Amino acid sequence: MNLKDKNTLDKAQSVAMKFINYRLRSEQELRVRLLKDFDEPVIKSTISKMYELKFLDDTRFAKSFTESRINSKPKSMSYIKKELSKKGISKENIDLATKNIDDHKTCHELAAKKSKSLSRLPWVKFQQKMLGYLIRRGFNYSIANSATKKVWEEIQSDF
Repeated sequence: MNLKDKNTLDKAQSVAMKFINYRLRSEQELRVRLLKDFDEPVIKSTISKMYELKFLDDTRFAKSFTESRINSKPKSMSYIKKELSKKGISKENIDLATKNIDDHKTCHELAAKKSKSLSRLPWVKFQQKMLGYLIRRGFNYSIANSATKKVWEEIQSDF
């Protein structure tokens, strides 16, 4: 390896580390970022070095991403699976990371939180807005409808 190749490889590894240190990344995200400035042999070498240094781990990324999604911006399991798939995560890692997601519980918690801002609306408007909100977050109609009715009943019993 000549000096120019070594400098290019060092630069690619530096870019990769900065990119990963900002937040965990999938291999595909790193590959897309490196494609902006480097050619394929340098990218392959850099990615393999990131795995070797344990900076890159798609399993860890999938678990972290899923936890973050559930805690900060709750979405349905199917929505999270689609997001992970777009980030190049394997089906096995996706299934492993999402196996403990309970859509019914997540949907109800999200509906209960949202109901505070919708509680003064009549049932028809409440239902319309709540269903739209939950469906946009990836929950299917039956789960969203069930959570909407349950939360509505809870609101009515509080008055």
